[in-house]
Amino acid sequence: MLSIDFTPELGSDTPPELESAALRGKIDWAELSTLFLRYTYFIYPVTLTVDDTEIISHNRLPLIDFMFCLAYSVEELRGTGKGEISFTEGSSEIHISLKDDRLIFSPTWSEPVNASCGVEEYDRTVSRFILSGIQMIVDRYPEMENNPAIRELRNAAL
Repeated sequence: MLSIDFTPELGSDTPPELESAALRGKIDWAELSTLFLRYTYFIYPVTLTVDDTEIISHNRLPLIDFMFCLAYSVEELRGTGKGEISFTEGSSEIHISLKDDRLIFSPTWSEPVNASCGVEEYDRTVSRFILSGIQMIVDRYPEMENNPAIRELRNAAL
């Protein structure tokens, strides 16, 4: 079984220096660049668990960047049978490979995990995670519905 979750209550939507601007409505959410959204906004604890083994355990990650990395990993898996989840803020990666009909996860910071999930389960879980992340962001900041990064992520999740 695969689970990917985030906890917005324990994170931050904006960098500290922009918090007051966000509260005053001075940020044009629809116009924020993908680059800024991927690396400086919506930093939340994220957990990725496979068969009761936590591969990522409440790590504070930029949510939008993580969603893009997950979407790219699905694309890679469909094309080559191998994929990776990379982390922009460091050189760590989670390599994902297809063995028989199961996906095996190998984080670069530890031994390969003795846990796996099916390809369809991975696709569904990643899609649900991305769509729930988008929904939470759009619920908080309705203008984000018109942001190109959000549209791109929504298309990747469908």
